Amino acid sequence: MAVKSNSRDYGVNADTGSMNEEELLIKSLQVSPEERNKVERDTIKEFFSEDWKYQRRNRITASKAGRVYRLRDDTNNTTTLKEILYPMDLSHNENILRGINMEPRAEEVWSRSRELWFTDKPE
Repeated sequence: MAVKSNSRDYGVNADTGSMNEEELLIKSLQVSPEERNKVERDTIKEFFSEDWKYQRRNRITASKAGRVYRLRDDTNNTTTLKEILYPMDLSHNENILRGINMEPRAEEVWSRSRELWFTDKPE
């Protein structure tokens, strides 16, 4: 005898039924706290991480949130939405390349400042 459940979540392989595209997209972007922590660990080197690029796709990241917040009902938002959903390839951008080249130095300075802070911390 089959047991009926009130649960609306039938697993990842279930037919989507009456979900529209927007609901499917939102569902596909949701992650558990454990998955979120794994993504954070796996994408530390950001620009060099394909997973980082994949995870940012179709998400409203902190760097995009202000633009989304300022969207208005009475203006055409097509350009903003296209830029969010289909970002430009910035891998050849001079400022991006400079940041990538400076990253080891920034890590060194940051590490040193934390080390000094911890050693200089009053007991």
